[in-house]
Order: sequence, then C-alpha cells, then structure tokens
Amino acid sequence: MKIGRLIALGLVSLGALELYKNRKTIKDSYQNTKIETDSAKLKLERIKNDLAIISQEKEKIRLISQELNHKFQVFNKDIQPRLEEINQRMAKYQEKDE
Repeated sequence: MKIGRLIALGLVSLGALELYKNRKTIKDSYQNTKIETDSAKLKLERIKNDLAIISQEKEKIRLISQELNHKFQVFNKDIQPRLEEINQRMAKYQEKDE
C-alpha cells in the first residue's frame, strides 16, 4: 500500500473510532432532532388548518360587512326626512325663544 492510502485508512479509522465513542451523544441528538421535527410538522399542520378557517371566516365577515353597509345606507335614507322634520320643528321653537 502507498502511504497516502495508509493515511486515508488511518483517518477513516480515527473518524470511525470518534463516532463510536460519541455514539450515545449522536443518537440522543438525532432522537431530539426527530422529535422536534415531528413537533414542527404538527404545528405546521395546525397553522395550515387555522389559516383555512381564517380564510373561511374572512369571507363570512366580508359578507356581513356588505350587509351592514347596505343596512346603514338604508337607515340613513330612512332617517333623513325625520331629521329634517326635527330640524324644522327645532327652528320654530328657536324662533319663538328669540
């Protein structure tokens, strides 16, 4: 064997030995990462569901808003003649007081 191959074999062996020594730490780290990844996936699904619900409710709110705007316009049209009559009567009483 050439010296380069021996050095490479030695480095690979050293790396394998370090992995073996730290196998518990690596395994624990992997398991923690897997748990956190699964938790993140569940949270992402919840967020997607919540966004879908918000989108549905947003449409309902838009429709309610349109209905309320329409009712407000109808109310304003209905109240205008009454307000004019009230103002006319108030003007009569104010003229008498002066």
